[in-house]
Amino acid sequence: MFDVVGFGSPVMDIGVGLEKLPKKGETVEMRDYCWQGGGPVATGGVASARLGAKVAIIGTVANDIMGHFLYNDAIRHGIDVSNLVFRDGAHTTPCAILSDSETSNRTMIGGAFLRPDPLKWEEVDQNILRNTKILHIGMVDEVCKKACDVVHEAGGKVLIDMGGYRPGMTEETFPIVDYFIGSEMCYDGYFQSKGVEDSSETRKANLIKLHELGPEVVIFTLGSVGMCGYSEKDGYFELPAFRVNAIDTVGCGDVFHGAFAAAMAFGMDIKSGARFASGTSAVKATRQGGRCGIPTRPVLEKFIETGEIDYTEIDKRVEYYRRGLDHAFETKFVFD
Repeated sequence: MFDVVGFGSPVMDIGVGLEKLPKKGETVEMRDYCWQGGGPVATGGVASARLGAKVAIIGTVANDIMGHFLYNDAIRHGIDVSNLVFRDGAHTTPCAILSDSETSNRTMIGGAFLRPDPLKWEEVDQNILRNTKILHIGMVDEVCKKACDVVHEAGGKVLIDMGGYRPGMTEETFPIVDYFIGSEMCYDGYFQSKGVEDSSETRKANLIKLHELGPEVVIFTLGSVGMCGYSEKDGYFELPAFRVNAIDTVGCGDVFHGAFAAAMAFGMDIKSGARFASGTSAVKATRQGGRCGIPTRPVLEKFIETGEIDYTEIDKRVEYYRRGLDHAFETKFVFD
């Protein structure tokens, strides 16, 4: 039995840390860089696995050097890759991410046109779907819908990562998910709240509206403000964000979703699971890239209890990922 199964393909993140974004014709110096696996569901799966969950991923990778890096990076984190399929003749989707200290923002430059073809339904191992507690999904297509049906029939739950607002997704998505987690951008898209005073009562009413469309649990992560959530069982709640010296917010949402999925598989209540996920995301933000800073469960629990972060193992990973493709064909972290 798996705790979490991710339905979504990884991409290659090339992270560059800058003091500021360059102006036209300007040259600026990097303060850090890394090669890391990316993709919302794939990075969420790494977070779940590092926190102790038993995880599998379903998707495709290109049969090139970056594809092998992504495939083996999942193995390095203990993720089952038996349904992560290589596509010959395809190219790995790259994503260049510029994180600048001046604005504490990130600029992403993607290459989705290079994405390997997704899995066909006949390629999906339904036994994996029948044997998971939580199915973690992102974009919803016909194959994904079928996967959700199999999981529900077997008694599992479905969690969706809604990082951005997607017009027209409400009617087809809400009825098939149990845990809906959206970003601040997603919240603004649904409720057109940007620039509008948004009280706790307003947020509560908005989350109840979405809950009534199908999801058992609705949560929105609101950046430095914190988060809000609602379920019929737990009611409405708000939690403040953890305060850390954030270096890079790339992947924070992905990590939150993966950590929350793990928390649900571990049997936590909604509010405790949200705090567990928020702490995981906060620790991740203190290091460059989407995966270097993801803590193990003991590191996370110490942080939640004391506010202190043990970087002993994390910083070994930072150095490891700086060498990126040197590790394309390795399947084990030497420091784990």
